[in-house]
Amino acid sequence: LYAPASTWKLASAGIALDAGVVTPDEVMPDPCEGQWYWGNRFWGCWDRQGHGYNTLAEAIGNSCDVYFYQLGLRLGLQRLLDRSTDIGFSQQC
Repeated sequence: LYAPASTWKLASAGIALDAGVVTPDEVMPDPCEGQWYWGNRFWGCWDRQGHGYNTLAEAIGNSCDVYFYQLGLRLGLQRLLDRSTDIGFSQQC
């Protein structure tokens, strides 16, 4: 079994685009520097060198964790849960 991290990034991007909280060429406030500080801890990106500033399209291509941490906060947990259920993430394969 593998964690669905990159699959979840695509779902989050689609949900965010549908909700109008991001555009394909939108850049998040904080660049990816290989890690991101939030909530009294560091959250790492898979690329420890970082990706710098990314648009949504670039963040998908780079699979940038830092971009998607920020996008998740912008979406909010409840909207993310509700919409992910709507698109089938609650279904067993």
